[in-house]
Amino acid sequence: MALEPDLKEELCDQIHDCINKRGVHQECDVGWFRQDLKPNPPTRLIDVDTNDPSIVRLIVTAEDLQKDFIPKYLTLSYCWGSTNGHAKTTRATIAARREGIAVHSLPKTIQDAIQLTRLLKFRYLWIDAICIIQSDLDDVYLDDWNTEAPRIGSYYLHSKCLISASAASDSSQGLFVKQNARKYPLRTCALAFKNEKQEYICLSVPRPSPSEDWSAEPLRSRGWCLQEAVLSPRILHWSKHALIWQCHGTTKSPTYGNDLNTARDIRTSQSHISFAQEPDHAMAIAWTELISRYSKMYFTFETDRLVAIQGLANRLVDLHGGEYFAGVFRSHLAGGLLWKNSYDKAHNALAGVPTWSWATRCLNIWFLPVSHSFIRSTKPNVFPYNRSPINLDTPEKRALRFEAPLLNINLGRPFTETDIVSTVQRPVFSCHVSFTEDSEDEYVVNFEYDAERLMPERFDMLEVLFLGLHVLHKLRGYISPSEFEESTVIDPDTIVSCEGILLRKAGQYYERIGRLDFDMPKNYKRRISLKKLMDSNRKNVCLI
Repeated sequence: MALEPDLKEELCDQIHDCINKRGVHQECDVGWFRQDLKPNPPTRLIDVDTNDPSIVRLIVTAEDLQKDFIPKYLTLSYCWGSTNGHAKTTRATIAARREGIAVHSLPKTIQDAIQLTRLLKFRYLWIDAICIIQSDLDDVYLDDWNTEAPRIGSYYLHSKCLISASAASDSSQGLFVKQNARKYPLRTCALAFKNEKQEYICLSVPRPSPSEDWSAEPLRSRGWCLQEAVLSPRILHWSKHALIWQCHGTTKSPTYGNDLNTARDIRTSQSHISFAQEPDHAMAIAWTELISRYSKMYFTFETDRLVAIQGLANRLVDLHGGEYFAGVFRSHLAGGLLWKNSYDKAHNALAGVPTWSWATRCLNIWFLPVSHSFIRSTKPNVFPYNRSPINLDTPEKRALRFEAPLLNINLGRPFTETDIVSTVQRPVFSCHVSFTEDSEDEYVVNFEYDAERLMPERFDMLEVLFLGLHVLHKLRGYISPSEFEESTVIDPDTIVSCEGILLRKAGQYYERIGRLDFDMPKNYKRRISLKKLMDSNRKNVCLI
């Protein structure tokens, strides 16, 4: 399928109007999508404007472009599938590819992306498989990947437009699929039936929406595509139902005659989160909501979980300041550490990822929003000095340091496996716990282990780290940190739970093995007693 002339012209006008902020695009370069004036270009780009249309060339920007020249380029978001091997640049092929690449030798989706780049009047295109030197069976080489992977988010942010091959599950399927809405246009028709009483039947034919089955598109389940879609300032979604243009200022569907009512469904189904809000919302609520969605997406290599979202985190730090490491922000540590996930016995923790990070057990993650944090992180080395999302192979590279209440809880009696309920979610148990010597001052504490193998065979003591309070008001719902006051705890219309994580010693460090919670007392004396206990047991801890 080739682009129809009128559609080609419309897409060209749309993208260049947006870049030059004309018409409805005057506010497109704001907030989240604002690009750096002098960004570092990608290390390599594909030059599609050679003298021979059957050839493209891989260039090294620092060597092949003039100094200080800022190239305008497009990017491609696509599913590799099983046929993308011919696209990969390796150490054995990079020299030849700098001389030229035969377009016909590349998978169909990449061929179509090259064609579209030319039609949209751009010279350069960035595609991961070609522009990053890849490992292969004969040469396990990761140096270039380790360097380039953390930069990928910036490459998408500073591109002029993302070409999204939404409908293709494999790179052999191509970009220009025939949209169902164009293939089967709606037409009014008369219904014949026996009509003795001069009656008529009026049927309302449902108008298909551009977002129909949007969530079922192959690319939508690919983990890498989330960062690509959220960071890119403009996107051309080529789905099986419609062609959709999306930018900060507008969402249009040429397939539907630019019907904004239906095209608006894409905005909803995409759930683009505006991170250009207040930091307390962007780095807490918006971030954890996005991670919950991200945890349902798939990777060929699960080890890509952290690096595939690094660009988003970097963008938040650029906008709001602060520090980020391994899935959490320093300014919102408690909320980032209080994660839960769907339990699956067959799903093992990811090796080399901190036990405190949601990425270690990234299976349908959700977070409990924190109303009041117990964490103090006044020291400069809360996170490691070198915060690589890739190389976390030693404890110090995974270390998280802060101060919080650390208590040894006496369970009152020995517990064994027979006391633990192995639910469909995870191994759990509840018991009455007295944090003080007063046996009458007991709390019903709920414990959850992250995995069965983390449970000791027999135990009567547990080390717990209390991180914060979660407050729900019967009428107002969740109480945010800015709304929290000490009086909130004793308000009869609030439900206040104290939240923490279970720890075990690992040499000089601690590892997370589960979580716990209990309801805070409304009684003033008990509450003050508990507060004093926590304050007196504040410790500097180091989690790995």
